[in-house]
Amino acid sequence: MQHRSYPTRPGTPTPPTVQLFALHLVHGVWVASCPDCGHEFGRSRDQEAAERAGERRRCPICQPDRPDREAQLAFLIEWIAANGGFDREPS
Repeated sequence: MQHRSYPTRPGTPTPPTVQLFALHLVHGVWVASCPDCGHEFGRSRDQEAAERAGERRRCPICQPDRPDREAQLAFLIEWIAANGGFDREPS
């Protein structure tokens, strides 16, 4: 029995890892923050815990999670106006 070797595709190149947070050591506490605006994501005495906090959060100032915020806000304002508005007096 004869085995044939078939050419294989070259592997997909791995994209470079982009660190989306800045890590600082301030008085013995690691702080993960946004590199653009400085918004703090988390702080910990453990460097790895601070890195995990920075990796799982995105900056609410520089990278809002919903690009169509104006449309959502307009819908909310219309809905509030149609349903009697805001309560001026607390219950």
